[in-house]
Amino acid sequence: MLVGHFGVGKTTIAMQLLERKVKHIDSTDGIDVYINQCLYDKESRTWHTTDFLEFWISTIITYARGQQANYPKIVLIGTHRDQLRNDAALVGIKERISEQFGKLVTLKQLVVRDELFISARHMNDETRKIIRNIILEEGQQYPEFGERIPARWNALQEKLLQRRKDRQYVISMDDVKSMNKELPSPLDEEELEIFLSYLHNMGYILYFSSPALKEKIVLDPKFVINAMRSFITCKRFVKRSLQGNVWKKMRLTGQVKKTHILTTWRASGLEEHTEHLLGIMKKLDLVTEPMIYRSGKQVAADFFVVPCMINADKPEGCTVSRVEGAQFVLEFSADTILPPAVFNRLVCSCLALWEIFERHLYNGMVILKSGRYHIIKLDRQVDKIVVTISHTERKVPDIQLCRAMRQFLSETIDRIVSLYTTSSDSPICCTSSEIDADLEILQTVSHCLQYL
Repeated sequence: MLVGHFGVGKTTIAMQLLERKVKHIDSTDGIDVYINQCLYDKESRTWHTTDFLEFWISTIITYARGQQANYPKIVLIGTHRDQLRNDAALVGIKERISEQFGKLVTLKQLVVRDELFISARHMNDETRKIIRNIILEEGQQYPEFGERIPARWNALQEKLLQRRKDRQYVISMDDVKSMNKELPSPLDEEELEIFLSYLHNMGYILYFSSPALKEKIVLDPKFVINAMRSFITCKRFVKRSLQGNVWKKMRLTGQVKKTHILTTWRASGLEEHTEHLLGIMKKLDLVTEPMIYRSGKQVAADFFVVPCMINADKPEGCTVSRVEGAQFVLEFSADTILPPAVFNRLVCSCLALWEIFERHLYNGMVILKSGRYHIIKLDRQVDKIVVTISHTERKVPDIQLCRAMRQFLSETIDRIVSLYTTSSDSPICCTSSEIDADLEILQTVSHCLQYL
């Protein structure tokens, strides 16, 4: 995974390592999903490199945490060495990295070497070789490196890869089963499920075993990414996707009309897979169909809510009731951050059950309405989510609602966290032809619920 803030040279490095020519130096489009939590000077709008580093390092150790000490490894690559005055400046940078991030991660996790400070636009073969070797060297130290998989998986994987090369990006489960039957040693139904899940976890395909999604497999995850960034994008690339006024409304309210998405996808040739693409986005809690009541009856919404696109700041001291109500906290462990994506996905799940109260949907906060008298506020803070449940007329809210809400949030967070787990401490396969179906899921974010 290659991460970093806008314009530092991520694409340039990737193209250089792939030995492909860098045709231009314009910054490329990324998916503007996460609202950066970096500190910056609001007056000068100045962002500091160490702030971006802190955000990305915190995010990596939050999502990629395992049970092995000193993992995951984080390789830091400096892309503008040609702008340093002398070697002393490089020494100072390395010292600041050690001082600032020594408490956030173990120094053994950070790979900081002189050879990794380069000029990205003027890389030669020797520099590329050095970077590749360092990445390979660090990767080979992972406990999972060299884990064996059944040889017969390769044959089916090659068939799927060929379909992707032929630009068939979505395939039906029936087609996969037909290809499997043509193999000299076909996989049985249980092993086929494990095989597809393995490819999904490795990032090769997108496959979900839920009934609504299991009949189709996305052979290239970039296909879904391209569909998402047609409306989940940043201002710089609005002209390539939705009209400017539609995008501005989505940034303010988090709402986008279903017709706008369908029109955009139709123009991009994605219309055939609309339902599956929307199903994946709902599964990942990137979009949701909100609950809407009119005259006491639930009605179908003609729009989706996209919480990750909202940039409206939450108001200070926002209260909607004369009383404080009951509070409880979803508190994340002290050495992790609370990624905005986790909160946004939680909001999506809530909006499928409760109605937004008087348009109170902000970046980092949502206020919901339950029945005629109860108000629910979810407020994202640095390492926790504060939940307040109030009754508009009484001091004490309904205890059954409080318990139900607490259980719902706990179970939903568990489900959201599981979306980020992609590996196992147990072998995926046995040394024999027997398949180990008992794959242990790693919990990357530890959390607990407690009453204040």
